This record gives sequence, C-alpha cells and structure tokens, in this order.
Amino acid sequence: MGAAFLAASVSVLSAVLFWQLPWLPTARGGGLESLPDFPVPVRSAQAKALARSCVHFHGENGARVYFLHNRKAGGTTVRKWLGYQQICQGRFTGFVEEATVFNVSRLCEQGTLFVTALRDPVSRIKSSYKFEGEGTFAQWLVKVQKERTMGHKGRIWMEVQNYYVQRLSGYRWKGLGPSWPRGRADGDESAPDWRRLFERALAVLESFDVVFIVEEMDRRETLRAGAMQLGLRDFAERADLGHERVRRYTRGPVPVLNLTATEEATLAEWNAWDTKLFAAARARAAADAESLAVLTSPGVAPSANNCAGDMRSKWGEPLERQRQKLTCRRRQAGDGKARHATVRNSGDLARRA
Repeated sequence: MGAAFLAASVSVLSAVLFWQLPWLPTARGGGLESLPDFPVPVRSAQAKALARSCVHFHGENGARVYFLHNRKAGGTTVRKWLGYQQICQGRFTGFVEEATVFNVSRLCEQGTLFVTALRDPVSRIKSSYKFEGEGTFAQWLVKVQKERTMGHKGRIWMEVQNYYVQRLSGYRWKGLGPSWPRGRADGDESAPDWRRLFERALAVLESFDVVFIVEEMDRRETLRAGAMQLGLRDFAERADLGHERVRRYTRGPVPVLNLTATEEATLAEWNAWDTKLFAAARARAAADAESLAVLTSPGVAPSANNCAGDMRSKWGEPLERQRQKLTCRRRQAGDGKARHATVRNSGDLARRA
C-alpha cells in the first residue's frame, strides 16, 4: 500500500506542477508551444549615451561591449575589429555569443554596448552551405532541420528558417519544419507564432547600439557610424573595416549551388520574417549613419560604478581568448617609429564562423 500511495502522490504532484507552471514548454508538433513572456527591456537614448560615455571616459576599466555573433553574417570581421579595439587600444572589455539565442534580460545591464551584424537572410543560408555544407544542398538542408529538433533548447548553430528572428527574440524553435523544396512555412503546424516573435526580435534590435549590415561593410561610412555609436570618436575618422571572407570550414572544394526558381522561392518564403527584420535593420543602420551629428559630444563623464561590473559568469565567452595571434601596430614613445606588438591568446576573434 505504501508504494501505491507514493506513486499516486507523485502523479498528483506532477499534475499540480504542470498546471501551476504555465511557462513549462510542452510538445506541439516537435516544437515548443510556450513562447517567451519576459518583456523586452527598452533601452533609452540616455542609456545608450551612458554606455558610449563609459567607453570614452573609462575604457577597459569599466566599459563593456557585448557582440551577438550571427553566423555567416560578417561576424568574424566585426569580432576582429572589436578585438583590435579591446586588445590593442584598451577601449573596453568584450564578450561574444555565437551558439545560443539571445537572453533579452541582458539589456537591463547598464553601461554596456550591444552590437550585432546581419546580412540578407537567403544569402546567409547559401553562404552557410558553401562554408560548411556536405553533400547536395537538399541533403544539407534536411540535416539542418533534423539537428534543429535535438540538443539544448537554447542552442542554435545552423538554421535555414528565420534564424535572426529566433536568435533576437530569445526563442529556439524545435520543430522539424516544412519539407524541401515545396513545403510552405505558412502551412507548417509545428511553427511558432512568427509574427509575435518578429515583433519581439524587432524590439530587441531597436535596443542594440550598433547594427552592422554585411552588404555595407566595404563602405567607410559603415565603420564611421559604428565607431561613433560605440563612443570611439577619435577612431571613426581614420580606419577601415572591410568584409573579411574566411576560408571554408570543412575540407574539400566549395560545393556548387544551382537552385531552381522554385527552390529560391521556397527559401524566400521560409525566411519571410527574417527578410522583414533585415529590411528594418538596414533602414536603422542608414538612419544611424545620417544622424551622427548628434553624437559629436561624448557627454558627461559617468561614475565608474555605473560602468563597472563582472559579467563573466553570465555573458558568454570573453574576447580575450583567441586561437590566432593578433598583431597590434603601436608607435613607441620617444623615437616616433612604428613597432609591431604581438598579443598572444588575446580573444577568440579569428575563429572561422
């Protein structure tokens, strides 16, 4: 009787917990039924100005930069540039995340600058296949869809459907998705409420300080705008960014990609919400470049207490760890000659991603 009573008690307790915890994820067609309910913190212009001032006045002793690395969207280029600013110039302490969805509660951290980079969604998928795909495009795509249903619920690595919306909204979709090449996203029963996630992702994007656009990375104005938004006023007028093309991740020749008109249309339909988000990001970046006049002053020096903080326990990977060397060109005081100082183990900025 004791065992029966214990089993019944456990059953009742489980049922009570299930109904008392509405946020508990439940299976729905292989996806997650519960969407994130944590409200997106709104970072005001004053909060962004404070973060820029932390860079300008306190440097690496207080300023912090968080980079959300979207795969195959200029991430390596931005990571190396941020690494140079941190390691060679001592402007801030940097953190980067590449393999998980964004935790929106991090936007509450004052004195922190948030940076990301985006590119055309369909171009990003094609680049991902050329970078690390094996077999035909159809075989690779099916593999990506299957991997989506496995692993930790917050992990996101390769993705072929609304990747940006998932990352920025903080929600990792775990459904298998529509079939390739004719399955339509709008008829997929395992899909989440993409409109709601898009609105959430857009709100998060508006709270970021700098949004780089890959298609604009070869323009000097792109770096100037980003540097000004990061409080690097003296650097904004004299440096180039340039989009770095990294080598293929897997061995072998770059696969040939010849998609039919139907397949191109399917990819576009699968990523309709990412395309809308990318359009909004591009418009935002253009507006930022045109409004640099309002950033001519770094503002009032903030208290170091408003900038300092130890985020290592919750902010992903520090920029200090680097597999490759980062060479800093410095001018030695006294003789005015340029010297090369090589910094070893200085941040995981050069990883091929």
